Amino acid sequence: MSYRKLNVPTASFFENQKDGLMICGINWGGSPDNPSEEESASFFSDIRYNNYRYRTKLLKWFELFGHPLQVKEETAGPFERSIVQTNWLSSQSQSMRGKHLPSEYVREWENFEFHVQQLHPKFIIFLSVTMLGTLNSRNCLEKARRLFGPEAPVQILQKDVTSGGKLLKRFRIGIQKFGDIQIVALPHPTGSIGLSDEYIREFAEDISPLLDHYKIVRGFKA
Repeated sequence: MSYRKLNVPTASFFENQKDGLMICGINWGGSPDNPSEEESASFFSDIRYNNYRYRTKLLKWFELFGHPLQVKEETAGPFERSIVQTNWLSSQSQSMRGKHLPSEYVREWENFEFHVQQLHPKFIIFLSVTMLGTLNSRNCLEKARRLFGPEAPVQILQKDVTSGGKLLKRFRIGIQKFGDIQIVALPHPTGSIGLSDEYIREFAEDISPLLDHYKIVRGFKA
């Protein structure tokens, strides 16, 4: 598999060339005048590379879900190497404010489709619940079926979570299967104002078994 034209910062490993876990964000942050590197020399959670807040927050979420990621080369295993990171949109910008994200996703469907066809993921984590809505929209549903297979009913979850006697801001979590592809849609880790780790932790019981199943299917867990 060639990564020359793929919008990914993770290195190519046997474990992520097919049936891997694809983390799909919106687009690259920062200024287009300082483009992100297309590929790093290592795996997603390697502490030596891409050590920025977005990635750090995701590492915390994996830990909260009961599936902590190793951050050192000597301790990383096939699960860490199976993760590949990309974005739905090909653009780079410091903010998506003022943009209608569903329209942006529809407009760049071909970019998303290309990455799925090249990466062949078994598990996708969307970092915007509106991405899951786009898959199920009249603009993209037939295309999604051709890409993944038939869809199962979508689950949209919200919970009432309190911390220090106060009700935390509620965010949506989406879960759905298309064919044999498991999809989990989470709020954006750094762009969702008021999102707390305490809130995300409450969904461990929903998401941890899905990651367990992925590990078992891939042979990463006895």
